[in-house]
Amino acid sequence: MELTAKKPDELEKKVRSLVYKTKLGGGYRDDPYFTAIWFYVPDEKRKKSVEGVIEKLRTEERERVSVGIWEDVWPAKLVSKKDFLP
Repeated sequence: MELTAKKPDELEKKVRSLVYKTKLGGGYRDDPYFTAIWFYVPDEKRKKSVEGVIEKLRTEERERVSVGIWEDVWPAKLVSKKDFLP
């Protein structure tokens, strides 16, 4: 879940680190570690930022990464922004 806005280069670094490699036991693996990666964001502006990064990925990597606005996924009755934001 992405609650805070990140600079474009920070966001790209985060997405790429999840797609390309994961630190395991002090080393790195270059092969895919996660079969699916979901970013849940609080608003349309942040969704578009993540989508921009996803578009830069290779096709097979883009297929593993998705983004959605968290209120579309979790009904406000169950979880609200105030539960996550300071």
